Amino acid sequence: MSVGASLHAGMFDLIGQVTPRRLARVLFHRWYVVVGTLALGVCAAAVICAFVPPVYESVATFTLDLRHASSAGFGDDVAIRIGDGMTYAELFNTRYCEWRSEPVILGLLRTYRTKRPDSLVSDDEVLEALRSSTIDVKSNSRLVEVTVRASSPQLCTDLSTAYVDAIIANAEQQNAKIRVRAAKMLDSTVDRQRARVSAMEHATAASRVTNGVDAFRIDLDIVERSLSHVTSELLRLEGEESRLMEMSKLLSEVANDPSAYGKLAAGDSNSAEIARLAKNCDELEKKCRNLLGAVTKRHPAARQAGRELLAARARLKAAARRAADSGQAALSEIRPRIEALQKRKASLEMERYHTERLIVTYENDVERDARSLAAAQSSLQTLLVAQNRVVNAAESARETIIPGCPPSEPEEPIIPNPIIVYTASLAVAAMLGVFLALLMDRLDDFVLDVWDVMRRSGRPVLAVLPHVPTNVRGDVVRLLVEHSDSDFAERIRGLRHLLDSPRFEIAGHKLLVVSTCPGEGKTVTSASLAVSFAQSGRRTLLVDFDLRRPQQAGVWNLKLTKDDSLSHVLTAATSKSPDFSMLAKPSGIPGLDVIATLPPSDGVDPATLTGSTVTKAFFAWAKLAYDGLIVDAPPFGTVADVVPLANLVDSVIVMCRPDRTNAGNLASCVSYLTETGAEILGVVVNDANSISRSFVSESVNERFRMCPDGEDPIAFDETRKFSDED
Repeated sequence: MSVGASLHAGMFDLIGQVTPRRLARVLFHRWYVVVGTLALGVCAAAVICAFVPPVYESVATFTLDLRHASSAGFGDDVAIRIGDGMTYAELFNTRYCEWRSEPVILGLLRTYRTKRPDSLVSDDEVLEALRSSTIDVKSNSRLVEVTVRASSPQLCTDLSTAYVDAIIANAEQQNAKIRVRAAKMLDSTVDRQRARVSAMEHATAASRVTNGVDAFRIDLDIVERSLSHVTSELLRLEGEESRLMEMSKLLSEVANDPSAYGKLAAGDSNSAEIARLAKNCDELEKKCRNLLGAVTKRHPAARQAGRELLAARARLKAAARRAADSGQAALSEIRPRIEALQKRKASLEMERYHTERLIVTYENDVERDARSLAAAQSSLQTLLVAQNRVVNAAESARETIIPGCPPSEPEEPIIPNPIIVYTASLAVAAMLGVFLALLMDRLDDFVLDVWDVMRRSGRPVLAVLPHVPTNVRGDVVRLLVEHSDSDFAERIRGLRHLLDSPRFEIAGHKLLVVSTCPGEGKTVTSASLAVSFAQSGRRTLLVDFDLRRPQQAGVWNLKLTKDDSLSHVLTAATSKSPDFSMLAKPSGIPGLDVIATLPPSDGVDPATLTGSTVTKAFFAWAKLAYDGLIVDAPPFGTVADVVPLANLVDSVIVMCRPDRTNAGNLASCVSYLTETGAEILGVVVNDANSISRSFVSESVNERFRMCPDGEDPIAFDETRKFSDED
């Protein structure tokens, strides 16, 4: 695995898989992380712009001409070579190296000090600016740009101007030397080219005599004529072989069926005799049929005709057999000749192939030598013309440098560029903020959706309750009564129908509603489910056993005292059980009673009460007195009260809220309660669309309702998916 792939896999292990839905959820919940990093990015950009030393840039231009003044009419498309393969472009590269050399840089420093004697800039700073400068040649042009960067706008402008002046002075000093050296190198090139042309002429003449292409062409013509003769003879013999084989097949057919003699070729030597014998057989066969029509088979005439027919057929078969033997003898004679001709043909084809290759090779060599000679002669003529022009232009300037417009003093620094700095800082800060938000989300390990709940808990999802836009719990409960056609009411009724189904009917009416942490909708769900049970005609009791943070009294607007508070009554009870029916208060909904409690005060110990004998007696009374029992339990994990309560009811429903419920806590809750012997029916997902995310529809619950008793609902659902696809 490559390093990039390892880093990619490591990043996803750190922040988890990034999907558009998860990214939208994380940004919605942790927008403050991104905003904070963006603010830090703005501050960092401001610090960079404020404290990074500014750098200014000045660009000076000049036009460079490296051609002879008198060679303008010679044509710009001809590359005159001087010396051993050195072009004018290569000569320019040599000048570029001279312009960047240390003597030129030091000369620039002296020129700057001469023009600016009052400058306070140190020599080191000037030399650093000159060494970091650049000289760029524009493509397909003679325009050259000298770029100088310095901490002062005046300094970079002065240095770029001085650089152009130094280049002009250097060009004037080199002109005389270049003219002499160019003429000498061109003369040497002309002499070498003349010697090369002479050697190529001798080599071309010798090649025409040595190769002997004409002799190979004569050999090729002889081979082709022989090959044509052999091919025609081979075709004739193969045709004769095919004819004899066909004749043998027809003779075998005639021997079995005399009427097939008409298929024989008329020109064959045996066809006339076989045709005569076949006609005789036909006449005798007709005679036999006529006699059999007039007399019986025992008649002497009929017997005589039959004997004659058998004799005629025997003669016909003998003639066909003789003809077939003659054909086989002819085939035995022809086939060796065919094999010999085939070998001869292959040999001639191979000889022709080799001869053609030799001809092509030698002709290519001759043509290549001719082309090389023509190119060398053309190059020699070009060099002779160039030599004459170099001599005529000996006094003309070789390098012409025309300075461009003087550079203007820069007003704004190029480093730091506020636009680039702020854009880059915001981009980096945004990516860092998203990364931190995803990392925090990964560390929180919230459940994501319904399938994640099933995967983490290993239990089916009984219902998916929608988000209700209200902060008052009582308003949510009243939806079931005042707005029975709402989505929330429909989902609660669906959960109640599921609990009434044969699969959950035994354990689904005396149940405990538990969550892993506060705020997951346990109180509202237990109250709503109790209302739905009561609306179905079942006498139902809702008990608030969250003795530490009771909420049901506020949901139902109950005014409690210590005499009708569940926790206080259980604490004050002696070995004799009190009258628990005095605790039940009407909820205002027919068939539904509520037992609520006050917050714990001095003397009330919720941990002791949940496992006490009087609590067991209370649950025994509630199971007998009511058809349905819904217990609002404290959160699992926060306190240990839920463990003894889970064994006092028939079943348990676990609440879960996406983006609030920790997946590890959910799995621990289910596993721990299962180990203690509690019957967990499944999980109810609450507030499903609170962040406008899509969850599976009610059809998911329908799949689990169809799961047979005793089977794993997740495995059953996977089987259903495969069967649906089939």
